[in-house]
Amino acid sequence: MDRSAAVGLTAVAGGLIALQAPVNSTLGRAVGTLQAAFVSFAIGTAALLVLAALAHGAWGRSRMAATSPGTPSPVASSAPRT
Repeated sequence: MDRSAAVGLTAVAGGLIALQAPVNSTLGRAVGTLQAAFVSFAIGTAALLVLAALAHGAWGRSRMAATSPGTPSPVASSAPRT
């Protein structure tokens, strides 16, 4: 990713964070405080699950889980031998 794209994404993320408080306030007045908190956490959880799935390619699949049995894992092979 080039520098201008990173700066642009940072600005968008900052803008979205700044919008969170007024959106939560409006939602709280519309549906109630507890319900607004539930909706906010549910949407945040769903977004994190999507990001986690995209980052790893699948649920919980890591480099260690992708190695076949008997093959040293990347973590284990980088450790110094005694």
